[in-house]
Amino acid sequence: AAEVSGSHGFDQSLDYRLALDVPTAALGNAADMLANLLGDLGSKIPKRVQFDILISGTMKEPHFKITPKGRAGGAGAAARAKVSEEIDRAKRTAEKRAQEEIERAKAKGEAEAKRAKKAAEDRIAKEAKKIRDRAEKEAKRVRRASKKAAEKVRKDGYAAAEKVEAQAKDPFSKAAAKATADRMRKEADKKADQILREGEKKADRILREAEAKIEQLQNAS
Repeated sequence: AAEVSGSHGFDQSLDYRLALDVPTAALGNAADMLANLLGDLGSKIPKRVQFDILISGTMKEPHFKITPKGRAGGAGAAARAKVSEEIDRAKRTAEKRAQEEIERAKAKGEAEAKRAKKAAEDRIAKEAKKIRDRAEKEAKRVRRASKKAAEKVRKDGYAAAEKVEAQAKDPFSKAAAKATADRMRKEADKKADQILREGEKKADRILREAEAKIEQLQNAS
């Protein structure tokens, strides 16, 4: 059975609806395809199939659209629902796999970053140790040199003072010589202490400069 409704315009436009109620057996191969589809969905093929044929466009270029109704329409909706469900499932699976890949890449990146950071820290620590060791070695050398120079100044000053005292013969000369010798010893001690202080300052400056270099190296990393 068929029911036709609609109209066409003077511009040859078409707007018709053809409502069909056809026995399933009359569909031929299409009925077999529908049976297979409904079989997958767990349904049975109906004895009759109802659908609309919508006709639009123009007489020269008509357009046809078939819309199932009734049980066939329900089957079509069920088929669309099944397809939509499969698409959603595939989408969720893809999203899950993508997230897993992101997490693996993130973990790998973090591990590589940690290794790179550790390597950089080890390199900086090694370089810092070299700088500090060289500075401490140089500071020790400066202190030893200062101590040696101070001892020489003191020794020479004391020796000169003793020589002055030894040259005095009479009591008056001995008293004057002793005063001179004492003054010479004090001057020798003063010069020796000055040498030691300057050496200590120089050694401290060497160590401070080394620590500044180390800090600069660490901040640059």
